[in-house]
Parts: sequence; structure tokens; C-alpha cells
Amino acid sequence: MHTSIEDQIARLHDGAPLEEVGRAIRALILREPLPTSLPGEIVSAYEDLARRTGGEDPSVAVRSSASAEDLPEASFAGQQDTYLNVRT
Repeated sequence: MHTSIEDQIARLHDGAPLEEVGRAIRALILREPLPTSLPGEIVSAYEDLARRTGGEDPSVAVRSSASAEDLPEASFAGQQDTYLNVRT
């Protein structure tokens, strides 16, 4: 069984379909629990944003990002997930 991201990348290099490898990596990531402190940190930051903007339940955008996406020679258009108008 291929149980690590490294195993999946090796499968990709051996010719496995990108969609299949991507689906397997996504499943591995989704199986891992969030750090226990993260939900509280997110809620605290959201409440701080509400205080600073004078709103009670501000709409925010939530986006995954790549570490090199803002480089002039790199383009990651369409590769990230974005959710708009997220509210608690």
C-alpha cells in the first residue's frame, strides 16, 4: 500500500496518472487531524478581525496558497482553492 506523499510522488514519476496521484495525496492530507490549537487560533483571529473592522460577522476569503506563487516567473493560476464570502 502507498501510504505517504513521497510514495505517491514516486508513483507519479513511474507513470501513474496525475489525477489518481493527486486524489491519493488529497486523501492522505484529509485523514490527518488539525493541530488541536488551530481551530481556536482561527476563531480568535476572526473575532479580532471583526473588532478591528467594526463588524459582527465579517465575510472573508479563504484560500490555499503555494509558497512560491508570487514569484514573477511562476504562475499558479487555477491551482489553488478559494472560498469567498465565508462567515461563521
